[in-house]
Amino acid sequence: MKTIEQLLQQANESYNNENYEIALGLYNQVLLVDTTNYVAMIRVNELKEKVQTMKKNVTPTPEEMKVFNGTLLRLAERSKEKQMYEKALNLYKQILETDSENKEALDGIAEVEKAQQ
Repeated sequence: MKTIEQLLQQANESYNNENYEIALGLYNQVLLVDTTNYVAMIRVNELKEKVQTMKKNVTPTPEEMKVFNGTLLRLAERSKEKQMYEKALNLYKQILETDSENKEALDGIAEVEKAQQ
């Protein structure tokens, strides 16, 4: 059986390597042996949140991306109308990161670049 120090060391290594689920299990093992271990208690609470957040961060569906890009496109158009060209360019480029052939974003970039000349 591993000592508390060994478990903590292994848990800390897993934590530092962002293997949060493994680290959470190891910190819980520490608490089974030493219910007052302050480091393990702090890390367990912290890691429960991280693991839950990671599980919620799933890849968006194509439909969700279409809606998101539509919102970005409207923001880019408004920025362009207000002559906030850098902001508009950044928004158009953000759209192209997920939809490299988006005609509206490509046209928007061309219009902004022309307006900046």
